[in-house]
Amino acid sequence: MEGENTYARMAAGPGQPGPEGAEPGAVTGAGAGEAERLPDETPGSGVPAPAATADGDQAPAGRRDRARRRLAALALVALGALVGAIAGTAATLAWIGPARYRPVPLPPPVPARPVVYSGQADVVQIYKQAAPAVVQILTPTGTGSGFIFDPAGYILTNNHVVEGARTVRVLLDDGREVTGRVLGVDPGNDVAVVAAQAGPAPLPTLPLGDSDAVQPGEPAIAIGFPLDEGKSVTAGIISGTGRVSERVNDWTLSGLIQTDAAINPGNSGGPLMNAAGQVIGINTLIASPVRGFTGIGFAVPINAVRAVLPDLLAGRRVEHPWLGIGGIPLNPQIADDLGLQVTSGILVQKVYPGTAAEEAGLRPAVQRPDGEWVGGDVITAIDGRALRDVAQLQSYLASRRVGDRVRLTVRRGDQTLTVEATLTARPEREALR
Repeated sequence: MEGENTYARMAAGPGQPGPEGAEPGAVTGAGAGEAERLPDETPGSGVPAPAATADGDQAPAGRRDRARRRLAALALVALGALVGAIAGTAATLAWIGPARYRPVPLPPPVPARPVVYSGQADVVQIYKQAAPAVVQILTPTGTGSGFIFDPAGYILTNNHVVEGARTVRVLLDDGREVTGRVLGVDPGNDVAVVAAQAGPAPLPTLPLGDSDAVQPGEPAIAIGFPLDEGKSVTAGIISGTGRVSERVNDWTLSGLIQTDAAINPGNSGGPLMNAAGQVIGINTLIASPVRGFTGIGFAVPINAVRAVLPDLLAGRRVEHPWLGIGGIPLNPQIADDLGLQVTSGILVQKVYPGTAAEEAGLRPAVQRPDGEWVGGDVITAIDGRALRDVAQLQSYLASRRVGDRVRLTVRRGDQTLTVEATLTARPEREALR
């Protein structure tokens, strides 16, 4: 019949009898406006509705049941929407999570690559190989460094480290402290040899390189005991070669290797090495106004040490060839002030008696009462090699021996002379005072 309530049919079922006097399947209740009410249950609850009372209070109860049913339905819809939203969000997070939120594993650490110099050993490896042969030398007046160059215990160091001592204490790498005997010294090169009395077992050694092959810009590694802080290594480059130092032991050292590898008090006597771990020099001094390293250090070239090593091992006095002059380098301003005809060379200011300079008849300049120098020979070359300053002269003489003949080119006034002389031995410093 038209207007039939689906929910009513489902509740009563087709062919089920209704209340007494009603047609099967007919709508029963309080009127057409309430046709959708289920007569036998509380709306939305599935619980049978209370029976009607005799006084007819069933209608208000039915309205309350319908309201509850609607609210329950709305609640179910809202709950379903909420559950769906949460499920969708979870699904979304589950999908995007691995890319956005899961930590990305880092790659394993890459092993540090060693600093390689010219395809040869790195500083770490050089130190490991060289350190056992580097020793500390202790004297009553201070400490210094040295290195073993012969497995029998022969050590090279600076003369100024052991000056005045016959024996010293030597601290070996294995912790032993042994006695060292000073075999020979060379104040002119600031080098000395010490024999460590360490027993019959051979000691670790350092190989000697070729300092003549050293070029500016090459790597330089220094090992020693700076400031009594323990064995240390520093690295830098060769800054220059053929340098002349300030006066050491009253003599000017020449032919020195300059480096910016840090050298401090206590490094004296230690090795300066190349990238192959070979000794190219003996660290000797620094140029600094504060008695600390400022970037300029010097080492005695190892080839100069080789030349005197036989004498040092034998305990003989080392003789250095000497021209026997005192002088200053010329420059255009000095030449102009003195009225000289040449602008470069060495102006002779003093000639020592009994020397090659006296034999050659060199004439020194004369200082007037007002302090000006007048006259004097200018040495412009030795054995055909042009001279600009005293450093060049000393470097050349270091390659010669006492008794060798040399040829000097001299400018005297407006004349150019060539004279010869025999090199004599440089006297002890006391002889010049």
